[in-house]
Amino acid sequence: MDGMRVSVFRPGSLTEADLSKLPTGKKTLIVGGELNDEDMILLRDWIKKTPIEKSLRTVDLSGVSGISHLPARMFARCRRLREAVLPAVPLALGSQTFAYTPELSFIHTDQITEIDTFDCFAFCESLPGLNFAGLEQAGSFSFRKSVFKDSVSFPKLKLLPPYIFQETTVNGNLLLPEVTCCREDAFFGVSVSGTIDLPNCTELGYGVFNEMRAAESIRLTTDRTILLNARTFPESPGMKNTVLYLHPNKRTVVRNRHWGGVLWKEVLFDEN
Repeated sequence: MDGMRVSVFRPGSLTEADLSKLPTGKKTLIVGGELNDEDMILLRDWIKKTPIEKSLRTVDLSGVSGISHLPARMFARCRRLREAVLPAVPLALGSQTFAYTPELSFIHTDQITEIDTFDCFAFCESLPGLNFAGLEQAGSFSFRKSVFKDSVSFPKLKLLPPYIFQETTVNGNLLLPEVTCCREDAFFGVSVSGTIDLPNCTELGYGVFNEMRAAESIRLTTDRTILLNARTFPESPGMKNTVLYLHPNKRTVVRNRHWGGVLWKEVLFDEN
């Protein structure tokens, strides 16, 4: 693959002089070798100070070892970035790692275990359907105003922080099979063309679905008691067009399509 190549053979040995020799006119950045956090921060700062931030299309970190974390804003505002190949090691992403990369449409997610704080994928408008297979912890606003072109799955995530899906668009299903608790405004302004699947959720905080734009259905099919806040389901046009699925043991608390203080398009009963 033709592109800019960065090779580090000893952690901490990358220098500004090494980076200054790279041909910044290339659209591909390939990084390999054993790096440490200082190397990654130096690489990030170099990207921000050179024309590559505006032209970078592909970044390949598959040959990188020695790191467990991508620093905050690593590839933020790389507006032409389309593909990101991450190291094949458990990896935490810092705040705004990929924020404001509207063309990002291919990214390996299997090794992402943590999204540190906020806005990691904010304003990513071309994300494909993804399976965040290893993600166990995410920060607030992680997917703010991002767009998924297909279904997205979070098989290990158990807690949704505030505003994680603020005004997120999912052209498919939003699958959250292990989530047990959703903090306030977790789905603020969300639009999902298919199902928001929360089969094990037992706690829904204040305004979780505030200003929801659309969802074909929401599945809350646990057989356990679901703790609601008075404002968990605020009235909204999106809610009135949504089918709610509950466990059959909740039949007695549904009255004329009302549950949780709002009127649903339909209330159906199904087990996990």
